[in-house]
Amino acid sequence: GDSKTTGKFDFGKVIDTLTQLFQIPPSKFTLNIRPEVPKGDKKAQTATMNIKEINIEKLARFLSAMLTGWPDLKCEVLGLEKAKTGKDNWNVDLTLTYYY
Repeated sequence: GDSKTTGKFDFGKVIDTLTQLFQIPPSKFTLNIRPEVPKGDKKAQTATMNIKEINIEKLARFLSAMLTGWPDLKCEVLGLEKAKTGKDNWNVDLTLTYYY
């Protein structure tokens, strides 16, 4: 393949790696990856992620690692809702878009 496809971003792999690194268990998150769409002269791929019962500090480290490691990745939506368990537990909705 050409250089464009070899560097293709893989949401699944990236999220797997980072959730393991930050000890976010698979039972606590869901990831839905949408098909890529053209955006001007680029392509964009969006994924939505829902994380249950995460504290803000861990969420911030997770997001920071992701957005620093992949500069073409943008966090378009970040929704926080207080979880009913524990005082620093949040349910989080993320919309992430990767431009390439």
